[in-house]
Amino acid sequence: QPMPETTRAVDWVAGASLLVRREVFEKIGLFDETFFLYFEETDLCRRAALAGHRCYYVVESRVAHVGSASTGYKDKTTPMPQYWFESRSYYFKKNHGSPYTLAANLAHAVGLGTFRARALVQRKANPDRKNFLRDFVRFNFFNRES
Repeated sequence: QPMPETTRAVDWVAGASLLVRREVFEKIGLFDETFFLYFEETDLCRRAALAGHRCYYVVESRVAHVGSASTGYKDKTTPMPQYWFESRSYYFKKNHGSPYTLAANLAHAVGLGTFRARALVQRKANPDRKNFLRDFVRFNFFNRES
């Protein structure tokens, strides 16, 4: 998704650029500590929205976020870490239940596979991390290990 060009309400923002009023934390609680990394801010923003608070992307704000600096996964030649799959799975099951999670995983896997097939036919580079589709399918549909 492209970055919004104007300040507007959004479903969630990245944790690196998240400012939360104390009253929101007092009403909905803190971050869910079950998450190690990834999806914890999405979960927090969702809980805030369910409690009647809005989340905004403020185009005038400036945040320097060095992606993956905490994890050391700075380029696409390294596979996605196992905890990314675990956090994603936990987020979907916690907020939407197992049937929804299965449907989302199936849709995501089919979309990834279709995109990869199209990229191969068009001789385009794979923009995903190394073995992402394989690891996604293994984690979500087989032994849950990538």
